[in-house]
Amino acid sequence: MGIGKLLIRADASPDIGTGHVMRCLALAEVWQERGGHAVFATHRCVPGIQQRLTSANIEVHDLSSFPGSRNDSDETGALIEALRPEWVVIDGFGFTSDYASRLQRLGTRIALIDDHGTRDRYDADVVINPNIFASAEMYPRKDPATELLVGLRFALIRREFRKIERSSQHLRSRRNLLVTLGGSDPDNVTLAVLEALDTIAAQDFEITVICGAANEHSATLEGAARRLRKPVHLLKNVRDMGEILVSADMAISAPGASATEFAAVGVPMLLITMAENHARTGEEFASRGFAVSLGWWNQITVAELAAHLEAFLKDDAGRARRAALAAQHIDTFGADRIVERLTTAKLEATA
Repeated sequence: MGIGKLLIRADASPDIGTGHVMRCLALAEVWQERGGHAVFATHRCVPGIQQRLTSANIEVHDLSSFPGSRNDSDETGALIEALRPEWVVIDGFGFTSDYASRLQRLGTRIALIDDHGTRDRYDADVVINPNIFASAEMYPRKDPATELLVGLRFALIRREFRKIERSSQHLRSRRNLLVTLGGSDPDNVTLAVLEALDTIAAQDFEITVICGAANEHSATLEGAARRLRKPVHLLKNVRDMGEILVSADMAISAPGASATEFAAVGVPMLLITMAENHARTGEEFASRGFAVSLGWWNQITVAELAAHLEAFLKDDAGRARRAALAAQHIDTFGADRIVERLTTAKLEATA
């Protein structure tokens, strides 16, 4: 007997990026492996991400209402009535306490993915905060019956990262620098990084750039890649990041979900903050010695960025030390732990 249906309400767009959907994909993968059926409800999902979901045999329902609105909760509620899922996972900053409460009143169990602990209340059966800085103390306003799954033990990392051999990561003779700054990169920080790299004298590395599924600057980046004096490989809408990381010696990344994924598989990182909701993650990774963090992208000049990048490239021992430390504290089984708890709660409810 299977474990029923899992309905995930999350969005991916140029404005908010693709992180919410992609980290929820980790839950969907485990749910499917355990014999369940995973379904996403999204609003105008980025085509590349929708294709990624459907290629994984995940059903996708397109919602017409503005995310987080009363009409959205009505549409999602109708879907709940039709599907009768065992759990509904909600992930996104626009989904208010009232939104979650309206869905919970339908009798479904709610798992809320929350990054900051700032809601006025938590109408959910389970609250998941997979961030490096997460703690139970962030949730004094939760109901006593609401269970917390917080911290790096519950990091949402997809299956593709499990096949990476950590021993192959460090200090190879051919150095490959991966540049990946989120699914959308609305300010085109990737271009600034490429311009800075072009000023560095060192020639003993090549560059791989990931252009995310919601990135609207691909034409500009293609032009920059052709102009650069160093070899640049531009990849769009990558389906298997794990395969890319096998040949990556180091990465320049935003301190979002990708930073946790890279840390789990031992890829040395230099982090650049591009969004307010990622600032604390970058600070925490740096303070724990897991990565180098440069802070906000718009508070550093191209010349300063180039100097930091050059120092990062030269510091072989430091990169290896930080990557090994991060990998000791983060593994790839967070989604398994969450699904195990959700399915155990189902058994407890029916006992």
